[in-house]
Amino acid sequence: MEKSKKEKILKIVVPTAIFLSILVLCLIISKELIYVVKHIINGKTDELKVYMDNLGYEGVFILILLQALQTLTTVLPGEPIQIIAGIAYGRWGGIGIGVSGILLGGLVLFVLVKRFDKEIIRIFTPKRKQQQEEQLEQKMKSSNRSLIFVILVLYWLPA
Repeated sequence: MEKSKKEKILKIVVPTAIFLSILVLCLIISKELIYVVKHIINGKTDELKVYMDNLGYEGVFILILLQALQTLTTVLPGEPIQIIAGIAYGRWGGIGIGVSGILLGGLVLFVLVKRFDKEIIRIFTPKRKQQQEEQLEQKMKSSNRSLIFVILVLYWLPA
């Protein structure tokens, strides 16, 4: 199969598969999500904790999948998921759920990038952006890496 034909097919199949996966996941957990969001808005955290406890491992699984989905997409905000996990399962349980979901999402991204490497980037990124990225890579190789590291670390330090 030609490379351009393969790229066209991937351009259609990959986003469609991702969209359908997200849609199916949302449909599966929509009843629980609506219930949870209502209780958070109304401030009924005690009832929410009881509800999540009644879900058992399914509740943990739902929150981990939501956190992984949030890692994969920019559509979902991560903080509400982490707050729900903290309310329902305590500080350490919430941290464990959040970290597990982030690791799962990161693992999926890693596997996708390893599998498709530059192909997936080339498909979803305009040529102009690809050229800018290549120029930036060349500048990074030729410049002082320790200075760039310090500049990037400074951004994360509190003021």
